[in-house]
Amino acid sequence: MTKQKLIISQIVENSCGHPTAEEIYLEAKKFLPSIAVGTVYRNLNRMVADGEIRRISIPGKPDHYDRIHVKHSHIWCIQCGKISDVENGLWVQLPDPL
Repeated sequence: MTKQKLIISQIVENSCGHPTAEEIYLEAKKFLPSIAVGTVYRNLNRMVADGEIRRISIPGKPDHYDRIHVKHSHIWCIQCGKISDVENGLWVQLPDPL
């Protein structure tokens, strides 16, 4: 495993949320200042293809990445943009819009 992939993998695995490629890139630069954004995207795409992480796509928004390998769903707040995990079969009642 390359240094770049190791850092990217650790960033995703240690994330409490669902980071975007840009967020991962900015964090990776702290450890590898010379890393290129293309390297981050290539590694993320390979990790998704290999089943190491999951990609969360929201139309019109940047992709997010998930470290959890167990099948589950996601809910996206249109007000704050936060993505949260939802166990399959769990119903969620959302508050009424303001």
